[in-house]
Amino acid sequence: MDFFAHSRENAPMTEWQTLRSHSKAVAELSEAFADSFASGKHGRLEGETHDTGKARSAFQSYLRRCNGVEDADLDFGDHSHSGAGACWLAQNAGGIGTALSYCIAGHHAGLPDWSGGDTPNGALAVRLNEDAAVLAEPPVREWIASHEADWLRERLAPPFPFGRDDSSLSFWIRMMYSSLVDADFLDTEAFMDPAQSANRSFGQPLSALADAFFAHLDEKQ
Repeated sequence: MDFFAHSRENAPMTEWQTLRSHSKAVAELSEAFADSFASGKHGRLEGETHDTGKARSAFQSYLRRCNGVEDADLDFGDHSHSGAGACWLAQNAGGIGTALSYCIAGHHAGLPDWSGGDTPNGALAVRLNEDAAVLAEPPVREWIASHEADWLRERLAPPFPFGRDDSSLSFWIRMMYSSLVDADFLDTEAFMDPAQSANRSFGQPLSALADAFFAHLDEKQ
């Protein structure tokens, strides 16, 4: 079956964005962002897995229901999706998978704590326990089975380009989170609002902006 990541108002299903297309695009963008700090392969993996939960029948029904599409197998169940990819990473990609699971679980709501968050969504330990059952849902199993050989094609070593102390790991997770969230937002915008997306550019490099900034300060002085 076709799995969809996004729909567009008043557009037929043939023009919806597929989950395969969105995951591929986010993986490529996230890889490019993370490659600047020696973590490109990790960025690709988080991009490939971040929307695994959108394969849930409840999420696919949710898209159809929001667009008035008849659905003989309408599923009004829980259609949250960010926990599934986090669970898969934590279970299958070792310690680095657990680190990346923070990014997946929080790619809409913000980075969670490991425990003690204000709500269950703010505690990754709770999320990984509660959302593990999503991986057993038949459509999710189907999606994972068709992709996990690629996800596991190479075992990723911890890069830790900033050092090996706890604060460096925390910083690395935040950098990976930024890579994923930016990639997800930009590809979603490209589908939902192509005109706005077309107006974006990467602009000038930081070195050029720094020169302009300090030249402006010199003028003021």
